[in-house]
Amino acid sequence: MGRSGVLEIAYIVIVLSQVVLVPYTKVEESPPLQAVHDILEYGIQDISKYDHFESPHPVPRSFVGPLALAALTAPFHYISRYIWSLSLFYSQIYARLVLGLLNAIQLIRFSRRLGRRQRLFLLISCTQFNYNYWTSRTIPNTFANVLVLSALRSWLFPGSSLEAAITKLVFAASVIRSEVAVLLMVILMIEAVQVWKNFLHFAWVGLRTLTTSIALSMALDSYFWDTPWLWPEWQAFYYNVIVGHSSNWGSSPWFTYFVNFLPKHLLAATLPAVVGMIFNEAPNRTGAAALGYVLVMSVLPHKESRFILYTVPLWNSVAVGGIAKCKQWFVKHRGSYTSTTFNALVGMILLGNSFYTISAITASGWNYPGGHALAKIHELVNPAVPVAIHIDTLTAMTGASKFGELNRPVWKYSKRTDIQKWDQFDYLLTEEMPIPAAFESLEKIDTFAGVDYKLATFHFRHGLTIARKKGVMAE
Repeated sequence: MGRSGVLEIAYIVIVLSQVVLVPYTKVEESPPLQAVHDILEYGIQDISKYDHFESPHPVPRSFVGPLALAALTAPFHYISRYIWSLSLFYSQIYARLVLGLLNAIQLIRFSRRLGRRQRLFLLISCTQFNYNYWTSRTIPNTFANVLVLSALRSWLFPGSSLEAAITKLVFAASVIRSEVAVLLMVILMIEAVQVWKNFLHFAWVGLRTLTTSIALSMALDSYFWDTPWLWPEWQAFYYNVIVGHSSNWGSSPWFTYFVNFLPKHLLAATLPAVVGMIFNEAPNRTGAAALGYVLVMSVLPHKESRFILYTVPLWNSVAVGGIAKCKQWFVKHRGSYTSTTFNALVGMILLGNSFYTISAITASGWNYPGGHALAKIHELVNPAVPVAIHIDTLTAMTGASKFGELNRPVWKYSKRTDIQKWDQFDYLLTEEMPIPAAFESLEKIDTFAGVDYKLATFHFRHGLTIARKKGVMAE
């Protein structure tokens, strides 16, 4: 095994280790994760117990991705649950490990097409935080990213197939995340000459894939959502973009991706990526696709770092070219003996990346008070004693998934928000202070609050309270 093989294994280990180190999930990951849970636990014949009927979402999301992930996770789930008798929460970890592995494999396959630059590309990728953090998390963007990486590999490199790239991107855009259509549009503009020469062929490929994808989505999602003729991704696009409800989650200036989110993704690769964009001598399709996508997405008022997740491997590829260009200039003007010095400088930058990533992972572990609270109450209370537990909104948004509800059906868990009488519950997981008079504080859960850079320490604050109804015997 060569150095590239070692780096490939290292990258997989880094992605999967983040699942183990930070196993809990947040609100944006919840709908697909709960869907995976419901498929694994209840099967696909009886959907009456599915979470989205109990806790409706503003817009439906497709079951296509969660169904595929559940199918891949199922062998581990059944062995873990029914042979090894492990807790249900392990199945959440298995599902995230599978998703992270799929994305890691696709990134490695992409990197292999870079030739001699693969090792530096993987070194940069290994030391970044945001991209690796998201690739195992059950957001629709991550499901789509598996297909996008495969499509980019089909398009960019020698022996490439624009037809294959179009097929994968159309499916991802129409079924999983509509913004992938922006990347497809940018690629078609870059390949305008080829597309124009074979317009009817590529139009047929796109139309054929779009029709098949919509039919598949409608067939599956109409069943799982119990709604006829349902095409979830169209509804999400209409709700968020055409009607503009995405702005309810906040609006940002047009330059936010460039001055905030991209530097957070790329870290020390930011400056080399700029160099690679400006001073690359050959036509730079990679950089054009990355820049074009981010520019178009900058028009939309609501911006999040995960919306540009697909471009991070492209930017890293451009950054590798930028580093090579800097090294050429450095050696030419300073002498060949400085090559080692330059390599040492790059190594120091990567070490800085690594330090930031380790710190960010550590902080992230404290950023899920809901998950910690739900785990803690299972330690505090006898699992054989029937109790009723209420999970408030913040708890549900910060890690309390159905995979963590370990004692069903003996325990009753509720996430209802229209509660009038709290005395129907024995325990509360709540952010409310003070807690209802009929309850007493049993445990307090802290959460990450920031960094004191002068003292190089983390700050914490009160996050949630586990409250017990007065008169309920301690177990």
